[in-house]
Amino acid sequence: MRSTLVFSILCAAATASAQAGEEAYQRGVAALEEGDTEGAVDAFREAFATEPNPRHALALAATYQQRGDFPAALGLYDRLLEGDVGELSERQGEAVREARDAAVARVVTLEVSTADDRAMTLEVDGRASGRVTADAPLLLRLDPGQHRVRGLGDDESVSETLLIDVAAGGRREVTLTLGEAPEPEADEPVVEPTEPPPARPVGPWIVLAAAGLPLALGIVGGVLHNASLDDADLAPSQVEAAPFIDDARRFGRVATTGFVLAGAFVVAGVVWAIVAGRRSSDGSARLRMGRVEF
Repeated sequence: MRSTLVFSILCAAATASAQAGEEAYQRGVAALEEGDTEGAVDAFREAFATEPNPRHALALAATYQQRGDFPAALGLYDRLLEGDVGELSERQGEAVREARDAAVARVVTLEVSTADDRAMTLEVDGRASGRVTADAPLLLRLDPGQHRVRGLGDDESVSETLLIDVAAGGRREVTLTLGEAPEPEADEPVVEPTEPPPARPVGPWIVLAAAGLPLALGIVGGVLHNASLDDADLAPSQVEAAPFIDDARRFGRVATTGFVLAGAFVVAGVVWAIVAGRRSSDGSARLRMGRVEF
């Protein structure tokens, strides 16, 4: 019965004069006669895109219907009856209305409106299907069965998701309301990267530690110097005291040299620490000794 309906519509359309896209149209007819509805749809779609006229629209709509794509067929039938693709003859008009009635009985008609003053994009089964506004509800033709319907606002608000189940030939009216728009996310503070503190130089500490050796030498020399002077004072005569006085002089020179060297090491370590010390916020050099900064 479907094949009879398809070919009757094709015969009704054949009275129109051949125009551009005739070759694609003839390929579609040949594919349809061989039972290749997919190839016929492709060829008729090419013919209709090349030359949108009632003949090509009828062929494409009828092939959609034979393939079971009733929503697509209804879309073309409506355009034909509205005169969107050209004038129909009386015979063509009767064929289109008959085919449309048969297709309507096989689809679900869904009318979606909104109680919100915000426009929304209608999403059916995860795919955008059109725009809905308060003044312009959206009329859809769907295959029978279950469908998930929701609205997506321009401000990223979302309506509740409705699960509808309508039998073939049924009609359903749905009203969607968008929820509250999400709050804009606050900008995260920008954290400037902090530079690690400069490594503390160990050289000044080595120099200061090295000052301990001449300091110890100076202390020992000083002790021996005093001891030699004491021995000279206890000597019974100047002749016997002379060696102790010579020793005291030698130990005195050793002590002086040790203290001078120790002082030099200390001064060198402090100066090095100042030069290598970190810069304060005002740019002046500061010496840091352990936890103490001065």
